[in-house]
Amino acid sequence: MLTAERVAAEAALNGASVQVTSADAVAHLALRGAVRQAYQVAGQTQDYDPAQVQLLAQSDDLAYATGVTGIYARQRLEASVLIGSFGQEFLLIGEDGAQRGLPQIVGTTNPAALPLMLLTTSSTLVGEEIFAAEVYLTSERRARARLLTQDVLRTVVILLMIGGFVYTLLQPTLGLPPLPGL
Repeated sequence: MLTAERVAAEAALNGASVQVTSADAVAHLALRGAVRQAYQVAGQTQDYDPAQVQLLAQSDDLAYATGVTGIYARQRLEASVLIGSFGQEFLLIGEDGAQRGLPQIVGTTNPAALPLMLLTTSSTLVGEEIFAAEVYLTSERRARARLLTQDVLRTVVILLMIGGFVYTLLQPTLGLPPLPGL
């Protein structure tokens, strides 16, 4: 969501249009608001067109991939950013974009799609790089602060899990009371 907003903000500032697609109705509504807000913040409200944000399919991966390749065929695009929960259907999108010479930045958390992404584009965000994509696109301090906060919280959770594991290992040996809820 934040990546789409950053790309839309850059497009608005540079007088370019942006096409945003989704395969989920809730995400579609959130994306529509994020893109509209990006144009408002850039002072280009008159350039915002609600048709720029499209719902291509509702929870049908193959239909979504077909819709994206249709956009590739109908519109002259400068680049494509594809971040989401892609699976094997990504090969349709990625290969079509590669054959058209379209620069693509792609990312997913689905391990099944990563090899397909690596085969079709040289700009693949792997795993948690997706969450840092916003920071790649801006030098804004708030974006970095969000990323650092996520990293700190993730580290705290991991340390708590390790501490709980060590405690449960040492608990019978040292006669410590059991942890509540275990």
